[in-house]
Amino acid sequence: MHSVLDAQQRVECLNGGSCELLELLGRGGSGHVYRAKDALGKDVAVKVLPLREGRQEDRL
Repeated sequence: MHSVLDAQQRVECLNGGSCELLELLGRGGSGHVYRAKDALGKDVAVKVLPLREGRQEDRL
Protein backbone atom coordinates (compact mmCIF):
# COMPACT_ATOMS: atom_id res chain seq x y z
CA MET A 1 0.00 0.00 0.00
CA HIS A 2 1.23 3.52 -0.79
CA SER A 3 1.30 6.23 1.82
CA VAL A 4 0.49 9.81 0.90
CA LEU A 5 3.15 12.31 1.97
CA ASP A 6 2.13 15.37 3.93
CA ALA A 7 1.81 18.63 2.04
CA GLN A 8 4.57 21.12 2.91
CA GLN A 9 7.07 18.24 3.20
CA ARG A 10 10.44 18.63 1.48
CA VAL A 11 11.83 15.81 -0.63
CA GLU A 12 15.11 15.39 -2.49
CA CYS A 13 14.76 15.99 -6.23
CA LEU A 14 16.77 14.48 -9.06
CA ASN A 15 18.54 17.80 -9.71
CA GLY A 16 20.30 17.46 -6.36
CA GLY A 17 18.18 20.12 -4.67
CA SER A 18 15.01 19.78 -2.69
CA CYS A 19 11.38 20.33 -3.57
CA GLU A 20 8.54 21.44 -1.33
CA LEU A 21 5.42 19.35 -1.88
CA LEU A 22 2.33 21.55 -2.13
CA GLU A 23 -0.56 19.25 -3.05
CA LEU A 24 -1.34 15.76 -4.27
CA LEU A 25 -2.36 15.84 -7.94
CA GLY A 26 -2.98 12.15 -8.49
CA ARG A 27 -2.09 8.62 -7.57
CA GLY A 28 -1.80 5.39 -9.46
CA GLY A 29 -0.17 2.00 -9.52
CA SER A 30 3.35 3.36 -9.90
CA GLY A 31 3.27 6.18 -7.34
CA HIS A 32 1.86 9.58 -6.43
CA VAL A 33 2.28 12.87 -8.30
CA TYR A 34 2.52 16.15 -6.39
CA ARG A 35 2.58 19.81 -7.35
CA ALA A 36 5.77 21.20 -5.82
CA LYS A 37 8.22 24.12 -5.84
CA ASP A 38 11.88 23.47 -6.55
CA ALA A 39 14.83 25.23 -4.90
CA LEU A 40 14.57 28.06 -7.48
CA GLY A 41 10.87 28.61 -6.75
CA LYS A 42 9.66 27.08 -10.02
CA ASP A 43 6.48 25.01 -10.13
CA VAL A 44 7.30 21.38 -10.83
CA ALA A 45 5.58 18.00 -10.74
CA VAL A 46 7.19 15.38 -8.50
CA LYS A 47 6.45 11.68 -8.83
CA VAL A 48 7.07 9.74 -5.63
CA LEU A 49 7.60 6.03 -6.22
CA PRO A 50 6.70 3.48 -3.56
CA LEU A 51 9.45 1.89 -1.49
CA ARG A 52 9.89 -1.77 -2.25
CA GLU A 53 10.80 -4.50 0.22
CA GLY A 54 14.47 -5.45 0.08
CA ARG A 55 17.44 -3.84 -1.59
CA GLN A 56 17.93 -3.50 -5.35
CA GLU A 57 20.86 -5.96 -5.24
CA ASP A 58 18.53 -8.61 -3.78
CA ARG A 59 16.46 -8.56 -6.99
CA LEU A 60 19.34 -9.17 -9.44
